[in-house]
Amino acid sequence: MKSKEGENREAGLFLLEVIVALALITATVLAIGANVVSVAQGHRVSSNYTIAVNLAQQKMEEAKARGPLANGVATDYPAGSSGMTFIRTVEIRDVSFSKSLRRIDVKLSWTEQGLGRSVAFSTYAFSSG
Repeated sequence: MKSKEGENREAGLFLLEVIVALALITATVLAIGANVVSVAQGHRVSSNYTIAVNLAQQKMEEAKARGPLANGVATDYPAGSSGMTFIRTVEIRDVSFSKSLRRIDVKLSWTEQGLGRSVAFSTYAFSSG
């Protein structure tokens, strides 16, 4: 037969085990929660880069299909599907090695989470004019 003191010691040990188990579970849940937030932020940044690349590609295709390419710079402010507003700058200019080629530079920039982000692309196109 166990004494009262032995039962109290076992009950105290059981309580300590429960507290340690709860602490481990809490730490695990907090670590998983922090990772979920980080993954969600990474997804948003990646999504905005994808939108920016698509907007740049769209503007490049428009410029190449427009016909005679006049030199100049144009800026517009398209909104992406995420609600983010981008600054898109298109520059068309002559190249030194050909009279019929034009260089098309497209740059998109935006601010996200306090950081300036941008993508830039260049291509060459024949000008029929």
